[in-house]
Amino acid sequence: MGYFYNPDRRAIAAQLTPSGSRWDPAAVSAIEADVRRLGGDFRLVGPAIFLNAIRARILWEAGAAVLLSFAANLLIVWFHFRSWARVWLVMLPVTAGTILTVGAMGILGLQFNFFNVSVIALIFGFGVDYGSYLMQAHIEEGPEGGSNAVRAVGGSIVLCAVTTIASCGSLITTHYGGLASIGVVLCFGAVFCLASTLLLLPSLLASSGKADSQP
Repeated sequence: MGYFYNPDRRAIAAQLTPSGSRWDPAAVSAIEADVRRLGGDFRLVGPAIFLNAIRARILWEAGAAVLLSFAANLLIVWFHFRSWARVWLVMLPVTAGTILTVGAMGILGLQFNFFNVSVIALIFGFGVDYGSYLMQAHIEEGPEGGSNAVRAVGGSIVLCAVTTIASCGSLITTHYGGLASIGVVLCFGAVFCLASTLLLLPSLLASSGKADSQP
């Protein structure tokens, strides 16, 4: 612990260092509580304090951005298809793809940081396109055209996903970890949204088509 004294301001500063490689959140919280008990003339500052505050704010705002992105896409898709049943079918693959992306990050031990947690909302931006293309093809092919819709636009959907993966994947080659992690999250999102669209949505469309065709 090092001490510093400013005679002009009659202020004393104490520099604290963690016992390990980084500060433990519980230890920081305990120190903050001790400093508050000393009175208003004492203040605790430092990177650990700032980063905790920034991290909490980013997580909250990123969550709000995800909800806003979902709601905006929901309304836009509804204005096009004019059917809530079709809207939920379109939104299902991108929602499943986003959940699978978060799950894959956790399973692989890839941590979310200030950068990549904010791009979750972007997955809804490009992932909703895949379901929209397939739904439009399904409408044009008829109520029992689930498999025909895949044959009609499946290649185009794969092309969109591959170009997205190629563009976003280029970030993985960067030496800066924050940018590289953005590429990882977006690539996972594209892969899982593509798989959900081509594997999950056609079966649901076929089932809904059969139900609609029954007397």
